[in-house]
Amino acid sequence: NQLFQYSCALNLAYKLNARLIIDDKTGFLFDNIYKRKLSLPKKFLKNKISFLDTLFLIFLRLIKKTIYKKKIFYKFLNYMIVDETKSNKYLENFYDKTKNENKIYLIGFFQSEKYFFENRKKIIKKILKNKFYKFKQKIDNDSLMVGIRIYEDVPNQDLKKFGGLENFKFYNSAIKKFKKKYKNLDLFIFSSLNKRKFFEKKINYEFSNFNIDNLNQLSEYQVLLLCSNFSKFIISNSSFYWWAAYLGNFMKPIKIIYSKKFLNKSTIPFKW
Repeated sequence: NQLFQYSCALNLAYKLNARLIIDDKTGFLFDNIYKRKLSLPKKFLKNKISFLDTLFLIFLRLIKKTIYKKKIFYKFLNYMIVDETKSNKYLENFYDKTKNENKIYLIGFFQSEKYFFENRKKIIKKILKNKFYKFKQKIDNDSLMVGIRIYEDVPNQDLKKFGGLENFKFYNSAIKKFKKKYKNLDLFIFSSLNKRKFFEKKINYEFSNFNIDNLNQLSEYQVLLLCSNFSKFIISNSSFYWWAAYLGNFMKPIKIIYSKKFLNKSTIPFKW
């Protein structure tokens, strides 16, 4: 999610020749349910928000939640606030609404490459400009990455906010399709739920490795770069695994079967 937000904001900064400031405070202060943390690499955080701006943006967010709940674009003093949170597709008027503004505050997920399409090569090269963690096992053309989001950290009543939990029939059916076409597949399962026995009961096919040696010692960002080494993907409705496939596709052609449960209609690239 943070990569989508960052890429959208950076693209807009490039287009407007503006300074990008990262708000690394207000989105996390009141996150008592998921307890998310800032996961972007430090080199992305050149300009971080000041204390006074943090207080002002908390005030802006309170106004948005109480007075302007349903508005996507609204102006307050010299700020243009864009709240994309409730949108289920790309905002076609996003650039037109922001291009003449002096200060723009972005709230939301922005889960579509359309928000950073113009400068995607520049942005992706920046994302990939890191050391790749190497498997002890070989990743080659016969390696299939299966990204399974279980949403074990999400209360049941909130699952709809993420499109719901993908059924294991989807994964087994997708693996079957790959198996028919590629006879020597080596299956790699990735999931935030680190319970091999659970997946052995759910997946109808043998997988030689699970969460790979020392994977838990890596940061989320390193795991993401690691996953992008694959050329064959099966992914759940997870922005994390979306980025793994997207970054992989930037470097080489990929074969992918993706979940249809992504909430934003603009999330899946046309060529997938």
